[in-house]
Amino acid sequence: MKTNLFESYLKQRAEEMAPATNINLMPGILTHFSSKQSVLPFSTGGLRMKHSLNTITILLTVALALTLALGFFIATPAGSTWAQEFIALFFNKAPDSRPFDADDGTPVITPVASIAEGEAMTGWHIYQPTWLPDGFVFYDTEYRPNADCITQSYGYQKTIGMVSSYFFIGQRKSPFNELWPVGESSLIETVQIGDTTGEYVIGVWGGAGDHLEWEALPQFQHLRWQKDGTYFDLEFAMFGVDAKDLTKSPYYLTKDQLITLAANMK
Repeated sequence: MKTNLFESYLKQRAEEMAPATNINLMPGILTHFSSKQSVLPFSTGGLRMKHSLNTITILLTVALALTLALGFFIATPAGSTWAQEFIALFFNKAPDSRPFDADDGTPVITPVASIAEGEAMTGWHIYQPTWLPDGFVFYDTEYRPNADCITQSYGYQKTIGMVSSYFFIGQRKSPFNELWPVGESSLIETVQIGDTTGEYVIGVWGGAGDHLEWEALPQFQHLRWQKDGTYFDLEFAMFGVDAKDLTKSPYYLTKDQLITLAANMK
């Protein structure tokens, strides 16, 4: 939203709450700050402001009007989206259509036999979920030295036919920065994870001939957060089920379930 439109909106809301015909602020404010008696020296050499009750009342009225106006703005769909994007910390955005990522060769992936081995390899504590959704089991752990990231894989063990359902928990000590941006049209939602906050996004990059396109498919969900010096990335992927049938499927994990997983990392 452009600054002048936002200022105009605030001015309009303040005018509705305190009409200019009833409260003319500028003469009082100018008189207050131009008066030679408005600032008096202390006996100790300091300065003291001399406030009138009317001036304080007026300033409080303006502050309240602006606060209410901002609250009304954020409560609107456009304002909510603006607020969510303003505080986005972990996901960065790229245009919904972009070239394929540069081929950096085959990534180096080191299988990790146990959590103890992974901790010895990285030198930091590896968190594990203390709660798993029904039907999901641990598969494996791997370490990617190029990204200095540990990833644990979990999957639904009772899938049938071509249906598959997985989630992956990545951990790293460095911020995400520009890594894996999301589409420009995606909604970055701030969520509460225990005593910290994270960001949640629905969608995935799909190949479209000679480029990538962002698709807001609910079968793909992403959650990122930071706690105790560790950056976490939880990704859910599901295949073989139409979007309209997701909520009926035992393989599907909801946003609330992903948040519960994140809050139970120990």
